[in-house]
Amino acid sequence: MTHRWITSTAIILLAASAAWAQRLERQVITPAGGVAGIGRTHISWSAGQSATQAVRSDWMRITQGFQQPYFELGWLRAGSFSGNPGAHGDVAITLTSSSVIRAASMIRVRLRFNATLLEPVGSTPAGITQGDTIIDGKRLLDLVLPIPSGTLAPATLATLHFAVGLGNDSASAIDLLDASPVDGPLQLRRESGAFTLLGICREGGARLVNPVRRATMAFRPNPIVSMAEIEFDLFEECPVRVAVVDLFGNEVRVLTDSRLSAGTYTLSNDLSQIPSGSYAIVLSTPWQRIVRQAIVHH
Repeated sequence: MTHRWITSTAIILLAASAAWAQRLERQVITPAGGVAGIGRTHISWSAGQSATQAVRSDWMRITQGFQQPYFELGWLRAGSFSGNPGAHGDVAITLTSSSVIRAASMIRVRLRFNATLLEPVGSTPAGITQGDTIIDGKRLLDLVLPIPSGTLAPATLATLHFAVGLGNDSASAIDLLDASPVDGPLQLRRESGAFTLLGICREGGARLVNPVRRATMAFRPNPIVSMAEIEFDLFEECPVRVAVVDLFGNEVRVLTDSRLSAGTYTLSNDLSQIPSGSYAIVLSTPWQRIVRQAIVHH
């Protein structure tokens, strides 16, 4: 009889301790951590750790563990852009969450990119620069970014401005590294961005070309009676094709089709065998096409 009474008492105490545990979890667990107690039940916890409470009575000691409360989740993304050498571009760092973020107010993040392609310009808006170093050709920016209140839809935490250089590569990742909240239980998933360098000619091997200069072409006379003089200028060595094309896009005469060095060229051609009519003189390189309208009239 006594044994049954002790067993029943233990079950009652276990049930009571579970109820106390639920009461504690509802009332005192917060993201910041702390210590609290209800009666003989005591609980202590810290952000990111489990909480443990102990129930003491004259009959026994019951210890039960509690899981840390809900962690908020957010997506941190870096934008992408492309540009020619000498141009400027922006990279936005945005935060998205499925619920309004209340657990944290600031995010610490490290941004990594090719230092020869991208050069930060101007101030660092909406962020506190903690560090700026270059290691093995990679630039590392350490930033602390405030989270706007009520963040739910994509919120821009910072917009970074860059100048584009010639660099030692044609592209660079814009990596988000070591992203973590400064305060509060916020879990972050990261999505890095990328930069792509424009103005690259891949004919004969990838190489940079001048994004400002362009091949030029002119001809005389117009209308053409018999002899035509076509003059064009190239700023790089490349394959060049110059042809006379009719209104249906058919080439009726190829004036040159060869690989030429940079420089100025003049072609003299007898077009007296081409029927009178409207034509186009077309100059084509691997990265450019110039069309000039011409009239042939015999």
